[in-house]
Amino acid sequence: MAGGSKIWTVRGIPAELQSAVSAAAKSARQTLGEWTATALNRALAGEAPAGAPAADGGRLDEVETRLAQLERRFDGIDNRAEGTQFRVDGLEHRTEGLESRIATLARRLDGSDTRGPRGTATPPPAARTTLPDDDDAPQGPFTRGIGSRKRLTTAGEEELQRLLAAGVDDAAIAARLGIHKRIVWARRLTDSGD
Repeated sequence: MAGGSKIWTVRGIPAELQSAVSAAAKSARQTLGEWTATALNRALAGEAPAGAPAADGGRLDEVETRLAQLERRFDGIDNRAEGTQFRVDGLEHRTEGLESRIATLARRLDGSDTRGPRGTATPPPAARTTLPDDDDAPQGPFTRGIGSRKRLTTAGEEELQRLLAAGVDDAAIAARLGIHKRIVWARRLTDSGD
């Protein structure tokens, strides 16, 4: 090569390599001859030339970087999958409990499950539609709050327990206490052991 000339006199050098060497020489502020001589001397000494392009064109670094990114993403996906499986296991457990409760309620509704307080079969008590007259009954107010925030007072709780024990109809209890009959029905279910 002539000093400062960009014409290659060495045959068999691929065009891509010629471009890469020219770019490396330019960035090193050397002529092609100076840079090539330095590179050949370093190569013979077992060193990589300064500014020399990697044999793979830098692709190996790109591949390693991309692989590290994919590994981090996979770790994140794996962690999320473990969390999802934990939640699925919890939902399955809760579903089993709900299925059991639904089956119990279904048996109650069709009359085949009439367990008493100790699990012995007893006929369901006949519901009274009238309220018992009792001078010892707690006197109101039975609730406090408004609308959906309405809660039973202590007197309301006592009256509810007394009326449930007396076998009064849910609608009559609800009317007496000023609450919805679903609350009475739910309380009757929880007090019976379910």
